[in-house]
Amino acid sequence: MGKQWVQQVDNSNHDVKRALREEYMAKVGARLCFDLFCGHGTYCRELYRDHFEQVVCVDQKADALADVPGDAHVKAYKGNNAGLVLGLVNKYGFADFWDLDAYGNPEAALVKGLK
Repeated sequence: MGKQWVQQVDNSNHDVKRALREEYMAKVGARLCFDLFCGHGTYCRELYRDHFEQVVCVDQKADALADVPGDAHVKAYKGNNAGLVLGLVNKYGFADFWDLDAYGNPEAALVKGLK
């Protein structure tokens, strides 16, 4: 019997996730946001680009990144977060706000970013 492929399903609630981010952003002064695992840039478009001076979005899917807003203060990168995060920290500085909303484990990107 072969290995079965199980497709991941996003069972989370967009409104709840958005509310959590809004509540945190209201309490924290921040200028730089790393939106790792950004997907189509939904939170960048809805929240981050109007709140932060600089938003850095990263995702592995080029088709998803095509939807990320093209503002002057929004930069999008295609690739693996864990592989890119040190270069991003070197280029932009340590982010004040890290969105690590990922399928799977975002630990690798965070651990490298904290070093």
